[in-house]
Amino acid sequence: MKLIPLSFNFWALSALTTVLLVGCGKPAPKVVKPGTTAPELATAVADEPQEDPLARIFMKVDEFASQGATNEAVEAFQEGLNDPTLAEQRQPLFNGLIRFLLFNDQIDAAKARMLDAYRNDGQLAIGGLGLVYSYLMERGGATNAVGWTEEVLSLTTLPDEVRRNMREWNLLAYVSQHDDVKMLAIVDQLVKDAPAGGAIEILSRAIDTLFDQKRLESVEKVVQQMGKVVTSEVGTQNLRLLTRMRLMAAQADWGTLQAELPAAVAKLPDADLSRLLRQVLPLSRGAKDAKVGDAVCALVIDGAADKPQSLIVAGRQWIDNVMQTDPGALPERLEHLQRAKLPIRQVCGLYMRYFYDVIDMPAAVDGMKTLGNRIVPLAEDDETRNALRTMILDASFVREDYDTALGILLKGIAGRDAAWHEMAISKVRAHKALNDKKPRDAVKYFREFMATISASTDEPASDPATGLVHSKEMILGRNAKRIGDILGGMEPPDEASAKKAYGEARDYYKQALAAEKDPEVIKLIETELAAVP
Repeated sequence: MKLIPLSFNFWALSALTTVLLVGCGKPAPKVVKPGTTAPELATAVADEPQEDPLARIFMKVDEFASQGATNEAVEAFQEGLNDPTLAEQRQPLFNGLIRFLLFNDQIDAAKARMLDAYRNDGQLAIGGLGLVYSYLMERGGATNAVGWTEEVLSLTTLPDEVRRNMREWNLLAYVSQHDDVKMLAIVDQLVKDAPAGGAIEILSRAIDTLFDQKRLESVEKVVQQMGKVVTSEVGTQNLRLLTRMRLMAAQADWGTLQAELPAAVAKLPDADLSRLLRQVLPLSRGAKDAKVGDAVCALVIDGAADKPQSLIVAGRQWIDNVMQTDPGALPERLEHLQRAKLPIRQVCGLYMRYFYDVIDMPAAVDGMKTLGNRIVPLAEDDETRNALRTMILDASFVREDYDTALGILLKGIAGRDAAWHEMAISKVRAHKALNDKKPRDAVKYFREFMATISASTDEPASDPATGLVHSKEMILGRNAKRIGDILGGMEPPDEASAKKAYGEARDYYKQALAAEKDPEVIKLIETELAAVP
């Protein structure tokens, strides 16, 4: 168990008593009815719950404390600790005693009690491990903590957990004091001891603290000190390598980092490498050369196919980068990641996350359509497969590949109901008819589409390209105008039918405008309404 120093919380003993007494106080005595026999009375008394002895001790302590009788309060705690019937309650009694002593500024007495537990009672020592340390940190900071941790560490025997935590607190206290001499002496010993006693974990947390404090010169000293100890311990070697690479990033020495990264990728285990990437990649976003982060990601993607955690971190960042700089390259990068063995769940997730961000880029949409067809059979669940098929359908529609879109719809997309399929098929057939120079057929299919929309009870649809929600009336107005445009553009034009369709469009747009609340959508409706002849 790793104990982290927290602000020490002292409460009034009366509040402590209240907490302990909840649910364990003595209930009201039972009412004895007239005529109750002696055996019945004896049974009733025997069955009546008794007061919790632990609560009774804390009530006694509270009473002594309120009278200023601290010695008597301490004796009450000690009596409880000595009572064999309270063996299972020794920890709360011991912790209560230490808190009481500290609360009353009897610090030496509290220390003495803790030291005795550290020597002779490992269970109590671990249960009360941070009590004195937290108090000293709260009251005197690292200076007092250093003295206490070293006093404990001077004991000949200590429970392993106590020693591990005290060593860490001792090191962090010197880090807090900016005492690099003492800090490096402890680093030296930890490297020699590693991996025993959690030495690597202690070192790692101290290094994290130095980075958080932006004390890069001190980090460099730690790296040098670790290098002075000849060790074959793999964990120590990996921590030193990881810290060196992280230091290069913090110092913006990207050239050296990129040169040494392939060797680090090969050597570091997946957990360490993925951790390094999470520390380095955010720093790369502040580099003068925007390509630095991409280069780091690419080195990992092409060299760590056997390290899935690291591949995921690098792959996701690589895609995020391209969406900031060159979204049109999205399909190419996703294909690269698939070839690099990025888990298919991640490939699908990135595909779905960014698909509609490139929906207005013809070349990118073509690439996404091709990639989508490739990964649909590889998707791990029906929900993902259906989402991908819907996106491929949208890509086909946007690129006017109506035959492919119609084929997908006629085959059916699981999870979509019959009304949705009817609506989508009508829309695709309408656009296909326009492409085939069959305006009357197009009008027919657009009318079928509008009829399906009118009868629908679904919630208003969100345009995936803009994120704006389009009401039913807005969609109907847009399609009525389209019908008017088709009829008016025929050879010869059907002007009467076109005029009627335009009037219908205006009515729908006005209904949509009256009900709309979103300012952006209102502006869009007004723009489209103004364009109706």
